[in-house]
Amino acid sequence: MSGLDLFERETEERFARMTPLERPEAGTWDGFARGTFSTMMQGFAKTARAVDVLGSVGPIAQDAITGGTEAQDRYFREHEEVFQSAVDYWEPSGHDIGAAGRIVGTMAGLLPIVVTSPSLAVATTQLSMAEDLVDKGVDATKAQGAAAAYAAGLGLGILVPVLGQNLWQRVLLGGAGFNVAQGVAMRGGAQVILKGTPAEGDFKALNPQDLTLDALLGMAFGGLAHVSPAMRAQGDEFWSKVDSWRARLSPDDVSALAVTRLAQHATADSLPGKPATPEDVAAHAERVKQAVTDLLEGRSVEVADMNAAKVAPDSARWEDARKGVETLTQEAERVRVEEGLPKVPESVEIARAPEIMEQKVEGETTPAEAADPIARAADRALADDPELIVRIGEDETGKPKTMKVS
Repeated sequence: MSGLDLFERETEERFARMTPLERPEAGTWDGFARGTFSTMMQGFAKTARAVDVLGSVGPIAQDAITGGTEAQDRYFREHEEVFQSAVDYWEPSGHDIGAAGRIVGTMAGLLPIVVTSPSLAVATTQLSMAEDLVDKGVDATKAQGAAAAYAAGLGLGILVPVLGQNLWQRVLLGGAGFNVAQGVAMRGGAQVILKGTPAEGDFKALNPQDLTLDALLGMAFGGLAHVSPAMRAQGDEFWSKVDSWRARLSPDDVSALAVTRLAQHATADSLPGKPATPEDVAAHAERVKQAVTDLLEGRSVEVADMNAAKVAPDSARWEDARKGVETLTQEAERVRVEEGLPKVPESVEIARAPEIMEQKVEGETTPAEAADPIARAADRALADDPELIVRIGEDETGKPKTMKVS
């Protein structure tokens, strides 16, 4: 009989109290050579898998003629057994392979396809991404939408020439800079489309590993564009078209573009919410026009007697404003601490953004109320405490000056 048998209960309790060990993630350079090779081979396997998916058109057409699904069932079963198995086989392990191997392997697997056959690279991206998402349980429509958006971004990046006049401009600005911005937009779009699906967290616009890959791929394309006469000629042709278009712009065209931008600001950007009808857009534009006229002619702005636009709260704009306020508040506190400044004295808050954001417009409200939530919040504060006192400044001696909110 062993010691474990004699003290079985004590042994079990001791093991139960032990902290479970987690296998640590690989370091950046761990398994670099193996990771580069396996990631590159998986990229080639995904390309082959995408080409095989394109071949499924034949069996599907055959079943449409003969009836049933026998041909396509057999085809996709072989597809899973051969091509999907190859993709799974070359999947690098996150515990053994670091980020460096994955990044270099992805570049090694993607660059040759992009250079030799851009259309194949785009098709591979769309078909492989859609198949992976469906395997994760994502609805086929959303999977195809996210994959199509991602592939369109890649296609745009391949189509647009690498801009720049010399090596560093082509590598850093036209290559890395454009590719990073493009990658952020592609992942951000996929992130929005896949929200609420099993693949919700798979695409992050600012993922460091993806940003690094974007920059390196962009630099590689920038370098190729510099040494390739054909790619340089493509860039020169693009700039020539831009210069030609710009040269044909008359002063009237420039004025028309400026007026169009001003019209967009007057009718859309400056609205405090979502207009209810086209008439509300027109009413808001008239108020903006009158305000600008008053300013240009040196008068105080008087638009209270004009019709105001009826608008509904724009939740997306409120959310952006809330995030902006949080960011500014955190930055202000950081600067205050670094500079050793005293805390801001507590004062009466006439209006708070969260309160305004949580308000729901119920029943009939006047246009002025809908457009001025701060005034509504001030009215509520006054109703709660008619004798409310606020500080409004200091007199000549430095003594605080106060007054009633009423």
